[in-house]
Amino acid sequence: MSNKFSPDRPITFAEKIDAETALVYDLRVKLNGEDRYFIIKIDPDKQQEFLANVENRVEYILEDYGEILYRGWDEPSDELKERLRQLYGMFEEK
Repeated sequence: MSNKFSPDRPITFAEKIDAETALVYDLRVKLNGEDRYFIIKIDPDKQQEFLANVENRVEYILEDYGEILYRGWDEPSDELKERLRQLYGMFEEK
């Protein structure tokens, strides 16, 4: 997990290539009464099972479906959202 986010670090070429095919999700849950977020990169072979579990509210272990890139309480920071927007097109204004 790369929770060592730095908004000043440039995006690497490898990150740009990886982002083109990545299946990255922003998952929000309430754990023990606290709002949590998880930014998870799903293994393509497990995407359908993961989405079915989320939709059907089945209990599961995130790490079984991919890599947790970031996690935290409440909302991702604006800096992290901007980084994820740059890398994966997440948090785009509609």
